[in-house]
Amino acid sequence: MNKNLKLKTSKEYADTLNHGKKLTGKGLVIYFKQSEQLKVGIIASKKVDKLAVGRNKIKRTVREIFRLNKPFVVGDYVIIAKSSILKMSYRDIKEDYENILNRIDQKNVKTNYN
Repeated sequence: MNKNLKLKTSKEYADTLNHGKKLTGKGLVIYFKQSEQLKVGIIASKKVDKLAVGRNKIKRTVREIFRLNKPFVVGDYVIIAKSSILKMSYRDIKEDYENILNRIDQKNVKTNYN
């Protein structure tokens, strides 16, 4: 993923988490806050998987789904994995992500980030 697309500082994460809209799915929670540029941060805590290998695999999976299905609404996204994501297949995670994005698209007007 391009470095320009990542939330980098804890201030960026905190701003999105505190002032963004929260949308929940089966395995993912997405916080969204409109901004001028598309950025994403992915969180998989030790509550999800105690081993770093498992958390990193989840983050790689979510990052790839994000890369292939970029949202139409420009803004900052913080994607948090829930513990139920461990029992989900790639297809299920992708469907969950797309359902949440559709809800964001329906609620927001500002689109096209080219």
